[in-house]
Amino acid sequence: MKKILLFTIALLFFPPHLHAAGKTFLDKIPSTNVIKILKKNGVYSQSGSDEEKRAVFVGLQTAMENVFDQELKKDPQSKLMVVFLTPAPITPLCTAAENISEGLIHERLKKNKAIEKTVSSRAKTVRNLLVDGAQIYVLYQKGGLWQRTAEQQKIYLAEVKKHKVNLHSKELKTPFIQPEMIGALYLFQNAAKESSLFFIQATQANKPGDNPWQVGFGTLENQAMKDRFYSVLDYLGFQGQKNVKEAFEKRLH
Repeated sequence: MKKILLFTIALLFFPPHLHAAGKTFLDKIPSTNVIKILKKNGVYSQSGSDEEKRAVFVGLQTAMENVFDQELKKDPQSKLMVVFLTPAPITPLCTAAENISEGLIHERLKKNKAIEKTVSSRAKTVRNLLVDGAQIYVLYQKGGLWQRTAEQQKIYLAEVKKHKVNLHSKELKTPFIQPEMIGALYLFQNAAKESSLFFIQATQANKPGDNPWQVGFGTLENQAMKDRFYSVLDYLGFQGQKNVKEAFEKRLH
C-alpha cells in the first residue's frame, strides 16, 4: 500500500499534460494529509530520522523520476533538466541496481528493506532518465569522489563516460555543502514549453542525519517553490557553476 501511495502522490500534483499517466490509477486511492498539504502549499516538510522519513521522501522522488521518464518517452520534444547537489557523487549511479554496493547504505539503515528498495529502484530510474535524454548535472563537494569506495568510483565514472553528452559531473571548490542545500531540482518542460518543477531536500544514504526533509512540486507561481529553486541556483552561482545556473534560468523564463 505504501508503494501505491507514494506513486499516487507523485502523479497527483502534475498539471494536465502530465496527469493522464495515472488518472485511472489515482481514482482508486483516497485522499491523505500529505496530499492535502501539497495541494494547499506545494511543499511538504517534516523533521525526523532517516529510519522514519527516508523511504517516504526518497520513495516519492523515485516515483517522480518514473513519471518524468514516462513523459520523455511519450513526447520526444519534452525536456528534463536535473541538478543533484550532494557531498559525494549520487547514490544511484554508484551501484548496480541488482546488487547494491557494500557501504553505499549506512550500517544503521542496512536492515531497512524499504530504504534498500529506494536505492535499488533509483539505480534504475536515474539511468532510465539518462537513456531517454534528460540533462543531468551531478555536483559534489571537493574530495567527494573519495567518499565512495573504489568499486563505487569505478561504477560512477563508467556511467559518466557512457553518458558524456548528458551526464555532467563536476567537483565543487567547497569541501562542505551545507545540509539545507543537499538534494535535487527537477525542471520538466513539454513541447508547449509548459514547465513543472519538483525538488527534494534530503541527505545521502551513506550519511544519515536528522535534518529537515522537504519535497515540493509546482511552478514558480508558488512562492515556496520559487524560493527553493532560486536559493539553490544562487548557491550554484556562488560556487562557480554559473553555466548550470544560467541553463536552468534560461529554461525557467
